[in-house]
This record gives sequence, structure tokens and C-alpha cells, in this order.
Amino acid sequence: TSGATYSTSSHTTGTLDPSLYTKERYADRSILQYQSAAPAGSYNVKLKFAEIYFSSPNQRVFNIIINGNTVAQNFDIVAAAGGPYKALDKSFPVTSSGQIVIQLVPITENPKINAIEITPALSFGCSPNTLSSSSSSTCTISLLQPAPAGGTAVALSSNSSLVTVPSSITIPAGSSSASFSATTGLVTADTSATISASVSGGSASFSLTLLAPTLLTGLNCSPSSLTSGSSSTCTVALNKPAPAGGAVVTLSDNNAALSVPASVTVAAGATSASFSATAATLTADSNATITATLSGSSVTFSLGLVTNTVPTSLSCSPTSLTSGASSTCTVTLSKAAPAGGAVVTLSDNNASLSVPASVTVAAGATSASFSATAATLTADSTATITASLSGSSVTFSLNLLTSTVL
Repeated sequence: TSGATYSTSSHTTGTLDPSLYTKERYADRSILQYQSAAPAGSYNVKLKFAEIYFSSPNQRVFNIIINGNTVAQNFDIVAAAGGPYKALDKSFPVTSSGQIVIQLVPITENPKINAIEITPALSFGCSPNTLSSSSSSTCTISLLQPAPAGGTAVALSSNSSLVTVPSSITIPAGSSSASFSATTGLVTADTSATISASVSGGSASFSLTLLAPTLLTGLNCSPSSLTSGSSSTCTVALNKPAPAGGAVVTLSDNNAALSVPASVTVAAGATSASFSATAATLTADSNATITATLSGSSVTFSLGLVTNTVPTSLSCSPTSLTSGASSTCTVTLSKAAPAGGAVVTLSDNNASLSVPASVTVAAGATSASFSATAATLTADSTATITASLSGSSVTFSLNLLTSTVL
């Protein structure tokens, strides 16, 4: 904007807002220019004039150029309005590619203007402007003037296959607006879509934000196998940060021997949350599947529920020993020993009998043997051998005899 200002206290006729025409901006025999940012589209530019300085025609003459196009030549306000102090509005349709430039180029004296009004030729809005899968927004097209007889057809289009709009809509005669629905399909990733509307003399567009639902992408637990009374830490993962208020993930499992909470909440802005899965007292090996569910999506994880490897029997042969004699004893487990083997602790309650501190059942095996050896015996007695593993134990009693048993 350039130029100087001038005002008057004289009354201007032909307007409901005479005070708007009592002030003007002019350029001293140079180009008076206004520049305004305007998003791409069609606009109506209304230039407001009233001659408040000169009183006769041909005293002030200038050309009007908008965005490089001459829209009025040899414009004389007094001649066009029919005298001084008479309001005169001149409207011009303009297409903007990002800005609107108005130039008043002098021919005689100083070009001037009282006010400028720039309005979209076609306005367009949708509510809500954020949509998720299978949802709709109500969009409204508005014209500057009521539609003529027969109505005004407005062409519609969407730049995204995710948003469906009708190909056109008709604004009824006498009405200046009409509405339609924009409907989404399956939104799998956050994005946007632009709906465009066009009519003879104007166009407009509106951008919709499309939000994918918050879905589950994974469920993992560590450790992946549990014994009686032990717990695993499980974590659910989302495809995007949880919305305000968080995301409540429903949890369940298919085995009464495993306990999980009914749900876990992923905090707003977070993408994961953890919970505990706890095994009860196990009487047999089994599996338990945990299921996490959110917004129609679900993920699963299978935990192994493993009974402890425990000794089930202990036997020795022979069952009676004399001084210095040995018996071969065998401890048997409830199931095959795990990787690394199973170390069974051994003890006895008689100083006259010697057993190793432990015996290892090899990985994959179910039993192992060791020797129990009698010392020099001075009296008949019994000795009880105890084999212990994973909190469980079995026993066997050997007879210790001072004389040879026939």
C-alpha cells in the first residue's frame, strides 16, 4: 500500500455506511497499489469510491488494473457516480494464484480509493473437518448471490479415493447455499483429502483430515514360558500414539491356569503398555493364548505353562548293605530334564552311609543313578536317602547290617 490520506466531514449519499466514504487514500500522480495474499481460487473484488475532493467530471481520471488485467479504463468517479459525494461500488471477478494486486494508474490527477472488499466468489466448508474410517462430514457450498431461476449447478470432486462426494450439487433457485455429504472408506494411515467445488465464475476447495484408527500391531511376553506361580511381562504395541484419554486394550486368555488383567491402558501419546501374566499352580504342561483387542483389531501371544521337573521316585539295589558295601540308587523325574540337565540334591540321615551331594539328570533323560556306600558298621541301623528338586523330594531307606544277610 502506498499514497497519502484525505478525509472530509461532508455527507456521502447512496450508501448505508456513509462514514466509509468520508476517507480516502490517494497517490500523488503515481500508481496507487494494494497487494493482498489470497489462496488460489476465485474472488469478487469490490472497489468503493466517492469523489470527496473534486466536483466536476474529467478532474480525476485513472485506469484500474487487477492482477495485471485492465478492468476499467479512463475511470472518472464523478462521471460514473453522477456527481460528487455519491457512493459508487465497482465489482470485478478475479482469479488468484496466491495474491491479488490492485493498481490504480493515473491519467489525470491523483488516483484514489475509499475502501476495498475482497470475498470468495464461492465459499466452501465441511463439518467435522476430521474424519476416521466409514464416517461422514456435512459440507456446505455458498454463493455470494442467490441462485437464479433453474438453480446453480456446482461440480464437485475429491483428490482422494478415500473420500466419496457426489459429482455435483444444485443450489436451488433463490437460495445461496446447499449441502452434501463427504464419506470416507477404510482409512489405514493418517492423511488428508481435498474436496473441490467449481461453478461458472468461481471455485473453492476444502481440506479434510483423515485419521486412521488406533490399532494393535503386536503382543509380546517375556519370558515365554512359566512355571507355577511365576509371571511374564507382556507388552502391547499400537500403530500410532494413543489419542487423548489413552487407548484401553481389552485382554483375555484361554487357560484357567493363567491370570491376566481385564484390560491395559496405553497412555495418551504412547505407543505401548505392559501388563503381567501370572501362572497358577500347574499340574500339567499346557499352553495359554493371550488375546489383546482394540478397535476391532486383535493380536495374540502363546505362553508355555510348564510344570516343574520334580523327582517322582527313588530306588536302591541292593536294599541292604554291610560294611563297605555299595548300593546303586536311581532317581526318576516327572519328565525329561530340560536343557542343561536337572541337578538333584542328595542327603541322608545316617553318618554310616555316604552319598554324593547331588546327581545330575542329563538333558532329555528322566533318571540318573548314583552310589550309596556303607562305612564300617558297628550296629544294625537304617539310613534314609532324600533326593530333592524344585521344592519336591522323594526318599528311600537302606538297611545297614553288621553281618552278612543270607
